Amino acid sequence: MSRSEKLSTKNIVLIAVCTVLLIILEMLGSVFSWVLGTYGHSLSQGFSGFLSAIVMVFLLYKIPKRFVFSFSFLLLLAIYAMGSFYIPWIISFIVGLALGELALGLFGYRSFLGQAIAYGCVHLGSACGQFIPAWFFPEPFVEHFVNTDMTNAEQMHMFVQHAHGVAGFFAVLITFGLPIVGVYLARQVLKRYLPKVVA
Repeated sequence: MSRSEKLSTKNIVLIAVCTVLLIILEMLGSVFSWVLGTYGHSLSQGFSGFLSAIVMVFLLYKIPKRFVFSFSFLLLLAIYAMGSFYIPWIISFIVGLALGELALGLFGYRSFLGQAIAYGCVHLGSACGQFIPAWFFPEPFVEHFVNTDMTNAEQMHMFVQHAHGVAGFFAVLITFGLPIVGVYLARQVLKRYLPKVVA
């Protein structure tokens, strides 16, 4: 990290506060998705990204520097991993996060394109940690979560069904698209109510 990109104490405090808010909104998105049943759960990362976008967009406007995006989501990963340490999900999440950081570096930390692609990638990456095992290794996938007492076999088999065919196709699109919509709306809200932030 170059001298111009070094974080001040004020930056670190802001990142910490925004990360806490990000984690809360991400979890609220996951909880909300359960209201829609098993198929809703397959869209949980889309809802999480939609709700939490305002926080990340604000943070990237305030601190448009490398690895700010990654730092916040790595903390989120650590918290989620304490509840469910599932290696395919962790790998998929990190790949999505790396692609998101790459998009921000290429298109700009304050640009809509950079923020939208990054936010879509990290949430789709997280979701693919369940989609990919459900597509290619359904039985070990179901067995893992049933054995950890996180859910029952019936719900997991329903999730696997929802991950395939037309339902699975739309689940991928929605999971990638909702965070992008969230980024767009967040930018509009900040431009209207906090114009100094986006100036």
